[in-house]
Parts: sequence; C-alpha cells; structure tokens
Amino acid sequence: MRQVRAGLTLLELLIVLAIIGTLTAMMLPAMGRAYRRANDAVCMNNLRQMGLALSEYRDVNKRIPLPAKTGRIGGWAIELLPFLEQGNLYSALTPDTPLASAPQAFLAKPKIYRCPFGPASTGNGGMEDANYLLVPSRDRKWGTLVDVPMSFKTAWAGSPELAMRDVLAKKGPHVDRFFNSQGQVLPESP
Repeated sequence: MRQVRAGLTLLELLIVLAIIGTLTAMMLPAMGRAYRRANDAVCMNNLRQMGLALSEYRDVNKRIPLPAKTGRIGGWAIELLPFLEQGNLYSALTPDTPLASAPQAFLAKPKIYRCPFGPASTGNGGMEDANYLLVPSRDRKWGTLVDVPMSFKTAWAGSPELAMRDVLAKKGPHVDRFFNSQGQVLPESP
C-alpha cells in the first residue's frame, strides 16, 4: 500500500508563489493610479470648496479679498476662513500679525488648504507652506484659486498670489499640471 502525503511539493509551492507574484505585479500599477486619482479628487474638492467660498465672499463684499501685506498674516486665505466653517480660527487672529510671530493655531494650515501633492515642507518660522494660491483679475472683482507650483515656497497665512502666466511657467503638482477652482486642468491639453 502506498502512503498518501498531505502537503505541497516544492514545485507546487513555487508555482503558487509565481502566480501570486504575477498577480501582485499586475495590480500594483492599477492601485498606484487609483491612489493618485483619489488624491487628485481630494485636491479638486478642496479647490471647489475654496472657489465657492471666494464667490460667497465676493457676493458679500463686491470684490475678492485684498492681498496680504508683505510679511503679515492676511489676504484671501484668512478672509475666506469664515466662509469655510473656520470662524473660530479667524476670530483667534489679531489683524496684521507678523508671520514670524503668528499664534500657534496658525502654524499648521487648515485641512481644506492641504493638497495631497503639494509641498510638505514647513518654513517661515515654523508656519506650513501654502498648497494653493490666488490668481486675481486686474480689477480684483474675480479670481481663481490654483495649486501652488512645486518650486514655490511661501507661508500659507500670507495668502500667496501670482499672475496666471507666472503659474503656468512653473511645474504643477499634478504630473506637472495645475487644477483650478473651476474644475479645470491647466495648461489645457492641445
């Protein structure tokens, strides 16, 4: 009589491992693309919410927020806080506070101002860098919000602003492109 062994041979084990390895190798790129699309959606949602807050601010004040004074907390990122359900943070600020002596609550930017692909560095005396900036019209009656270029480093509470031509001359965080608050990808594909 022949004895039946329960178990796998080395060859069977290697075949199973090869199949699992092949399936994993096929799934990893797809998972990476899904992860990137999810982070793109977070960024676009943040920009849409900020764009709605900017529109609401403009409806109330008949213009978009004035730029921040150099080296001071202020501008669009601060003025939009009450319209983004961040009224407590807004009320904790003394107007025209220097960036270097910002209250502890202003060192980290609110979640809505975080792009998953934006610069993660902190600078400017410990204050986190901006992930979004405003592109205002010349008359400041309207504007759009876009991702910060990858090489651009400035404090988030200083409310960075740039002209669109200056933004597009740099690389964006989304495969060298930018999103804006109108749901567009810039520069547009030809």
